[in-house]
Amino acid sequence: MPPRWSRALADLVTCTERYWWTAAGPAESSDPNDDGRPLAVVYDFGVKYNILRRLRAAGFRVWVAPARTSAREVLAMEPDGVVLSNGPGDPEPLDFAIQAARTVAESVPTLGICLGHQLLGLAFGGRTGKLKFGHRGINHPVIDRRSGVVEVTSQNHGFFVDIGSLPQGEFEVTHVSGNDQTLEGMVHRGLPVLSCQYHPEASPGPHDARPWFRAFAERVAERRKATPVPVGAGRRE
Repeated sequence: MPPRWSRALADLVTCTERYWWTAAGPAESSDPNDDGRPLAVVYDFGVKYNILRRLRAAGFRVWVAPARTSAREVLAMEPDGVVLSNGPGDPEPLDFAIQAARTVAESVPTLGICLGHQLLGLAFGGRTGKLKFGHRGINHPVIDRRSGVVEVTSQNHGFFVDIGSLPQGEFEVTHVSGNDQTLEGMVHRGLPVLSCQYHPEASPGPHDARPWFRAFAERVAERRKATPVPVGAGRRE
């Protein structure tokens, strides 16, 4: 097997300061009109703005955190959910992110996208590998194993989570590549944690992959219903 790339490339592309994502784009404070929306904290490992737009479209207030923000700092914001974003390169050198992914996933609903998906796989004891050529393009078929539906997806990754390395019985493998059967989506069986290897924020013609945001929002709503916000709780800034 060829040697793995060893640099933490997320450090080169992440934001340097935290920010809110509003209807007008990045901002220093949240939009008062968003009060009452559930809060999604997004780890920026190279996040695409369209992920942030889709989260707002799904009904969230969105706060973006630099890659090396500790899980303790993120959880101190009392998020209703956490998103681990896409980003470049090998996930294995991102030990800080792997540790944070496990901590937040055990605390709040968590969605991993692309690199974030790989970080969750590593955080729960799986292994990652490098694809020979990578999956690149806007027309990759992905099979939803629950329904048999084939999604047309946008993909841009060189690494993957090894299905056979996942802890037995802990995750349901929900999506696989129609081309090479590699893992494309998974859902934790005991925690409100889900992740996809491709880009649900992209629109390669149809919007086949957008249900990932709805599924995340549903898990957040279920948790909020089970643990109501205390009366008189203020806005989190």
